[in-house]
Amino acid sequence: MAAISCILSFVLSSLISQVSAQFNTQYCDNNRGNYTINSTYHNNLNTLLSTLSSHTQINYGFYNFSYGQNSDKVNAIGLCRGDVKPDECRSCLNDSALTITQLCPNQKEALLWLNTNKCLLRYSHRTIFGVMESSPGFYLSNTNNVTEADKFNQALSNLMRNLTVVAASGDSRLKYAEDSAIATNFKTVYGLVQCTPDLYETDCNRCLDGAILEIPSCCGNKMGGRVLRPSCNIRFESAIFYDQTPKLDPDVTPPSPSPPSSYTNTSPKDIFSFGVLLLEIVSGQKNSGIRHGKNVENLLSFTWRNWRDGTAINIVDPSLENYSRNEVMICIHIGLLYVQENLTDRPTMATIMLMLSSYSLGLPIPSEPAFYVNSTARSLLATLAWGHSSRATANQSTNKSAQESENENSITEPYPR
Repeated sequence: MAAISCILSFVLSSLISQVSAQFNTQYCDNNRGNYTINSTYHNNLNTLLSTLSSHTQINYGFYNFSYGQNSDKVNAIGLCRGDVKPDECRSCLNDSALTITQLCPNQKEALLWLNTNKCLLRYSHRTIFGVMESSPGFYLSNTNNVTEADKFNQALSNLMRNLTVVAASGDSRLKYAEDSAIATNFKTVYGLVQCTPDLYETDCNRCLDGAILEIPSCCGNKMGGRVLRPSCNIRFESAIFYDQTPKLDPDVTPPSPSPPSSYTNTSPKDIFSFGVLLLEIVSGQKNSGIRHGKNVENLLSFTWRNWRDGTAINIVDPSLENYSRNEVMICIHIGLLYVQENLTDRPTMATIMLMLSSYSLGLPIPSEPAFYVNSTARSLLATLAWGHSSRATANQSTNKSAQESENENSITEPYPR
């Protein structure tokens, strides 16, 4: 099992390093209390973060949900920049959920701007919905100075004030505005302002006004700058940095905060490859095929058949010694979740660490994998030919939520009875 743990650690470290390589701004609040690993609060936080962006009906980039009760209740806000597309937004928030628990491992309150200010993720045990907060604040400044600073600053001030009026008048889905203005010598300055849309108009105005007043001290006479606050943020540059202006579907209304659903958000494309890798590590076999005399069976079919029959332990590499049955079964379980036929059934990359490290978070029951062959074995020729045919249509399993499967198929015994 040491070999499996070592390889898994390497793969997971690589994934985390890819996320951490982006420019992040985080705040781990040590003054509002800490939680204990595997405590109720910790488990509630894991569940909330891993499912925050699973509400795919939200296409306006704002998520505010709670999970838990009383002192163990966790409140979380996810906010994407107004010009970020829904799929990109959910991906950013999923990466944030993975990163924030690494950067702030036991704080009850934390905040992360991932990739500078592409998306914000924050959580707390206290009420944060509809509350205007200007602290903690962060400044980022362009190192280049502008020419004709007075004219530039005047144009910038007018632009940001106008954007504030537009953004603050937005609805409960989006309070965001972007535009440009001619500054000096026919050069353009581009600006963006945004509030969390749960704020009242007056509070949004107040937050943005305060951020704009900080421009002289943070980035005065500079060609670009940013002020990041928990409830609002502003940015200006001498080159365009935002995409298309967001358009909202008038028929979509924001849902009321409610407990998150199970793992249902669309998974990244490389989730499948990671699942195959897990199963290859555990079994010591390549996915290209497992020979049974003259017959061959692909690894996914072999694994699923044994899982379905309650003999999943049979796929484990015989050369492994002194391994933990529980840990091996967890690896097989997660591997099968990642290779499910339906993309939306596969867990997101942000849940990888949660599933491997938490012994209290129930796992959904996997359904048939992609490329599953509904027979015990096929000849090599038949297997090669099958690669160009459709898979069997029978689907004998139904994906269940983490809560539904907790009593039937918990993490401490993640194999069918």
